[in-house]
Amino acid sequence: MKKKTLLGRLITMIILPVAVLFTVSAAIGLSTVSKALKGISEDNVNNITTLICSDINSKISSYATTVKNKSNSEEIRLFLLDNPDRDDFMFSNYYPDAIEVLDTVISENSDIFSVGFIASFTDTSLIFENSASGWSGRYDFDVTAMPYYKPLMGGSTDCFITDPYISPSDGRMIVTIACAVKGGRGNPVIGALGLNIPVERLGSMVSDLHFSGDYTTIILDSTEHILAAPKNIPADAMITPNGTSGGLYDFICGDTEMLGNKLPVSSSGWTVYSMSPMSEVSRTVENEAGRYVLIYVLTIIIIVIILFFVSRSVSKPISDYTAEIKKHLAGGENGADVTTDPEKMSPKGIYEIEQLAESFNALLGKNAAMLEELRKMNIRSERERQLYRTAVESSADVVFEYDIETDIMTSYGSIIDRDAPKTSQELHTSFLDKIRFSPDKSAAEKEAAERFFGGDCTAPVRLSHKYTRDNEQLTIWVVFEGKTIYDGETPVKIVGKIRNIDDVIKLKDKAEKDALTGVFNKEYTEDSISRIVEAASSGARFAMMLIDIDNFKKINDSLGHNTGDQVLKDISDKLRRILPDDGIIGRIGGDEFLAFIKAEDSSDDISALCKRICGVIATDYGSGNDIIRISSSIGISMYPEHGKTFSELYTTADIAMYVTKTNGKNGFTMYDGQTRPQYKADRRDD
Repeated sequence: MKKKTLLGRLITMIILPVAVLFTVSAAIGLSTVSKALKGISEDNVNNITTLICSDINSKISSYATTVKNKSNSEEIRLFLLDNPDRDDFMFSNYYPDAIEVLDTVISENSDIFSVGFIASFTDTSLIFENSASGWSGRYDFDVTAMPYYKPLMGGSTDCFITDPYISPSDGRMIVTIACAVKGGRGNPVIGALGLNIPVERLGSMVSDLHFSGDYTTIILDSTEHILAAPKNIPADAMITPNGTSGGLYDFICGDTEMLGNKLPVSSSGWTVYSMSPMSEVSRTVENEAGRYVLIYVLTIIIIVIILFFVSRSVSKPISDYTAEIKKHLAGGENGADVTTDPEKMSPKGIYEIEQLAESFNALLGKNAAMLEELRKMNIRSERERQLYRTAVESSADVVFEYDIETDIMTSYGSIIDRDAPKTSQELHTSFLDKIRFSPDKSAAEKEAAERFFGGDCTAPVRLSHKYTRDNEQLTIWVVFEGKTIYDGETPVKIVGKIRNIDDVIKLKDKAEKDALTGVFNKEYTEDSISRIVEAASSGARFAMMLIDIDNFKKINDSLGHNTGDQVLKDISDKLRRILPDDGIIGRIGGDEFLAFIKAEDSSDDISALCKRICGVIATDYGSGNDIIRISSSIGISMYPEHGKTFSELYTTADIAMYVTKTNGKNGFTMYDGQTRPQYKADRRDD
């Protein structure tokens, strides 16, 4: 029986086992790759559909928040309490302020809202609408028939988003965002502020979404009828739950099986669905799995071919060398000369193999040295990583990444909880968009955030952050510091740290603010105004308004100091809403406030502002026979006409204020050269 050659042994011992091994691996790999790709594809659908649902919910919720904030405005409440008449409502003292509130909301959101209205719940046949043709008051209206009346009047909610219904005004199919207007004491609901959205504009909102892939977004009302959907979805299509898959909902939409997510819309019975056809996921898995397995099989074939030729090139010289040695040994046994010269006894190729072996041994030595160096580098890298991790975890700061294009903020650690580990990751979607529409942020905060998160990180940005803990509304202050990462010349990402400065702000507020009302205290008010007028440039004009509360002593004497404290808080809140954000508001006495603002416009504008202040402060407190009406007496002085220092401006404003007192209170007076003796005899402390 003929013995196997060395080549045959190599094929039997190496190539065939390797081929079998790779073939079995290919079969196992096909299943593994398919499962992995299915998981990746489902994760991708999960992330995108969650983002779409959150985006739609955020937009609708921001509209509802806008309406709710405006419904709480003093202007709307006073307008409804004034019992406006349909024909003479424009002569109401509060009409200009009320229309300004509603006009502002509509103009800022004209792409979605069509009509705004103020509905009276005390005279349920009366509604005031503000459409493209202007304001109109209607008596041919039954407010109780409107779908928002019962939820708001019954007190079950303060804000309600209706299902579609036909507008009695123009016959269009609309939905309404309506919020309750409360009358004050006891919080009775006296009416509603609302905005109408044509149903077709909800469809535009869905159509404006741009995401890669085949994604369908649908909004259903509380009766599970379609409110908004792409044009290829029939209006009578139904969405039927079909279980779950990989953390996603499995739906049947019409005749198509789809994967996706759903999210309820706040203040309504609506639901947002975002889905991708199941066939897309399957097709992705099939195409990608097939491509990967094909690459895998081709790799196996190439490896087998390489092994075959390598084995031949290695085994042939070895076989020849073995034969030559046997021949040499055979000749020696028969008395022939036996050579010991390796070059003579080595067939062609053997010497090269020996050189290759020596080079290979030298390479192994170098590899061992490289592995040792890599081991040392890994030890150093691990130590540095541990040092970095220790430094980050011991720091009070939170590291963040902000993606400018997707408007997603990722923080490593919690902005709110200082004890949270810095390794925990929090995802904040629509981060900048929520700041833009936040009613709690000032114009200065929004402008600074727009600049910073748009890519200009040359200066840090300070922001307030509201959150709820144990049913209590809390606010903290943080500072964002970061650097911009560019793709060419386009800013794409911001990385940096978030520093909690709440303790610093609280200490600063304690030093600057009045503890009861939250406006500036007397010392800080005087110091701030003094610094402003000292640094004022030529041509600058400012107005100082000294505001004294009429009849406040009667509030304390008859209704108690707790009520008196609440009155001062109410007045402070009203002044903050009316006066410009860049102005100064301070409490400089028990019932005396001081306001200091830029006066670039005419004196008529200052007078109009004072008229608004008098209107909102004039309020009744108490009940039954113990009703006390407070009002305000205001004195105005102008910089530089009536004074160039704080003391001079305060003196002239004080004179003007007491002129108002002697003229019957509840008004304002611009200083025009009066002297103290003219009113001193009539000066009163109430």
